[in-house]
Amino acid sequence: MGRLPSGSYPRIASLDVMRGVAILGILVMNVRNFALPVQAFQRPGEAGGLSVGNVAAWAGANLLFEDKMIALLSLLFGAGLVLAQRHAAARGEPFAGPWFRRCAWLLAFGLVHAVAVWYGDILNTYAVAGALLFLVRDWSPRRLAWLGVLVLLLVPAIEHGPAAWRLLREGAGAAPGGEPWPIERLRERLAQPPPVAGGAAAETVALRGSWSDAVRWQLAIFHAWHVRGAYTFNLWRCAGVMLLGMALAKHGFFAGEAAALRRRLLALGYGVGGPLALFSLGTLFLLERWRAGEELGFDPVALAWPRLLQRSTQFASGVLIGLGHAALIVAWCERAEARALPSRLAAAGRLALTNYLVQSLLCTALFYGWGLGLFGRLSMLELTGVVAVIVALQLVVSPWWLARFRIGPLEWAWRSLARWRPLPWRRESAAA
Repeated sequence: MGRLPSGSYPRIASLDVMRGVAILGILVMNVRNFALPVQAFQRPGEAGGLSVGNVAAWAGANLLFEDKMIALLSLLFGAGLVLAQRHAAARGEPFAGPWFRRCAWLLAFGLVHAVAVWYGDILNTYAVAGALLFLVRDWSPRRLAWLGVLVLLLVPAIEHGPAAWRLLREGAGAAPGGEPWPIERLRERLAQPPPVAGGAAAETVALRGSWSDAVRWQLAIFHAWHVRGAYTFNLWRCAGVMLLGMALAKHGFFAGEAAALRRRLLALGYGVGGPLALFSLGTLFLLERWRAGEELGFDPVALAWPRLLQRSTQFASGVLIGLGHAALIVAWCERAEARALPSRLAAAGRLALTNYLVQSLLCTALFYGWGLGLFGRLSMLELTGVVAVIVALQLVVSPWWLARFRIGPLEWAWRSLARWRPLPWRRESAAA
């Protein structure tokens, strides 16, 4: 096969649109980490109260976006590995070296992002997962899918096995010595986020302080969040879904070549994932009502096992509904290619890395002390408005940028570093 010029391969429209949906949609959940203490992530009572509007904003985000957008991004990253290998082969170029350099530079970007900008970075996890998955890049779609399912089934056991064992050994309602567990103690034992140094008070003081205060706090939680959090949950969660993305790419799913599979994923994603997401949300809402002082009609300690199951069902529903979202977007793109919104979403998706890091800069400028200092001051409903403004801005700026440049600034830097040479990025230089 003759060498193809760089960038000559046709783009798959659904991949760009899906990436745009994911990178804009993930801000719906990330904004809570920017704006609120970690412990308040799932507590609307601590971010605006239990009014109808505030709870609706919290619940809607959880049902449609929580863990679903990270699943979409992971699917796309896995598909990207497969497609990058195909394109390298079509151009007659080596693949291993550029791919590992891409992972190494992504890791570097992620580490700087996690320490100097925002602790919630996902790039470093993707870099490590991408390097590991290179080893199975030539596997068949079936083997990749089964490995992905196996990895995903192991995630709840790795993350929640110790807590489940303690509940079995000690009882859901009794601490050692026979005394009942206080509900807050149970909440600590089954905590969703990794622990943070000094709790919410220390986090608030640090993030309302100077930039150096924020950096010191982000360094203090780095191991808990990015090392222990990776090997106990996040790395395997992302790698498992990436394996599914690799399998789907090899099956032709993103190019619209697997209509029957798309229908099955729609049914599985929404038919099974939807009820799981509702169970997860309902359990969280019961706990929040109890914390607000409402009588539940039963001992809240009885929620210990449902709280543990809530995390597993939330994880499972994120993967399943993420697959359903992917199938829905592929079907939508087949019918909506000429409309304005898909083209704007595709532009946002082509600038995914740039848009992701710009979101971090905008949000830290809004919420951290070195900017406007709004950390811990807005409700869930108000945060929805912040997200809407940033998403609208990126939907406007992304196509404007791509009308003048062929690639985003950070995408250009990342790919140029991986290839050890500057790539063309202006429209006229690309044409030349």
